[in-house]
Amino acid sequence: MIYKTIYNFNFLPYREENKKHKTLEFYKTMFIFASLGTLLMILWWVTMEQKAETQNQRNQYLEQEIKKLDIQMEKVNRIQKEIDDLTQREKLIDSLQDNRIAFIQLINDLESIMPNGLKINSILQNNEDDTIVTIIGETTSNLKISELLTNLQNNSNYSKAQLEEIKGLVQKDGRTNSEFTIHFTAIK
Repeated sequence: MIYKTIYNFNFLPYREENKKHKTLEFYKTMFIFASLGTLLMILWWVTMEQKAETQNQRNQYLEQEIKKLDIQMEKVNRIQKEIDDLTQREKLIDSLQDNRIAFIQLINDLESIMPNGLKINSILQNNEDDTIVTIIGETTSNLKISELLTNLQNNSNYSKAQLEEIKGLVQKDGRTNSEFTIHFTAIK
């Protein structure tokens, strides 16, 4: 007969110790990973704070530079406005000078164009368009008015001569004169 011997070992304290040891290892590992996670979070937070501070410094620098540029732009705009005003004045002076010369040329031309027997009472230029000229005058003969219109049309400096009206005037001595109004365009 074969007898079997069964050894009776109590493994419970070993299991408990092993379980305690594994639990302790687990907690140590958890503590290490929690510490590493916390350290990484702190490191990330510090890095983000540094980046935010750097960006804030950049923003402050940019705001200061923008203020400087705004001041310079105001100066440039003031100078540009002064330049525009001066340019406008210069154009006005040139225009007045041209008109003065043109008006003197008109009077000189009228002297050569005017037939004898015509008297000019006034010469007017249109305020809106200084090329339109109006002559108001008197004559003893309507043929002289026709001759003046023809001379104006034939002159290369003038065009669109039009007779607006003719009025008959009786003089104190009994003679009749005609008062006329003529419009024409001076070509520049």
